[in-house]
Amino acid sequence: YRPAMLRHSALLWSLACAGALLLAQDQQPVVAQALQSTRIVHCPDLAPFDAAAPQEREKALTRFVEVLRHLPVGEAPARSLGLTIGTSQRGPVLMARGTQEQLALVTRAVQQLSVPAATGTWLQITLARVPMVVAQAHRLLPGATLAAEPAALSELLRDVGRQKGSVHNLTEVVTAPLAPFTRQAAVAAAAADRRPLRVRGEVVLLGEGEVALALDVGRGALGGETPRAASTVAKPLFRLAAGKSAMMMALEGETALVVIAHCLDVPAAPGK
Repeated sequence: YRPAMLRHSALLWSLACAGALLLAQDQQPVVAQALQSTRIVHCPDLAPFDAAAPQEREKALTRFVEVLRHLPVGEAPARSLGLTIGTSQRGPVLMARGTQEQLALVTRAVQQLSVPAATGTWLQITLARVPMVVAQAHRLLPGATLAAEPAALSELLRDVGRQKGSVHNLTEVVTAPLAPFTRQAAVAAAAADRRPLRVRGEVVLLGEGEVALALDVGRGALGGETPRAASTVAKPLFRLAAGKSAMMMALEGETALVVIAHCLDVPAAPGK
């Protein structure tokens, strides 16, 4: 009788634990959902595209939304911001769903669209082909975006030179918001892949002295907005302020390609 009772008690305990686990799993989305809010943001003016055709304005707004969707904000999971384009009598609207921090960023970024930037964003982009031994020594992980502190960055580039890697400092960029730009790295004489490394990028102003920089790094000829006969190597998205740098590593064959973005200056806020 006692063994049967013990077995019965053990069964009840197991069921109770399983029930508690299921309850906790059911409650997790509710908790995450409670942290989110919905906001409708009007964006009637696209100042950088006042003279552009309607189709170009729509494309620009679509690219703007894609950048914000993928931009990391606070502790929110990547790509967790819900953002769709709608219409109203006042013009285009963005319907945003996310954390309060994400919604505040969307509102600030939209406000930047309605004011022509007095100056462009000044950028320097560096591509470094890094031997794997160097990447491992510096604990670089594929796809991970890191702040590039000056001392650590100098040490990394010094090690790249010592291990016979290559460093390409591309021509500096001064660009208006949502104005695509391209740059190309020279092909090394001993390179196995003779296709040039090319970069396509654009900037979204975030307000409060910050910008988002979206890059598409690939090999081959660039046609229009995307690489035509190119293989994409990396698509980093950086959040930068003036004087700050960030980097991301991607694998290309048996070597690592490190994309480094330096933000030298950002447009001043209107009236400052």
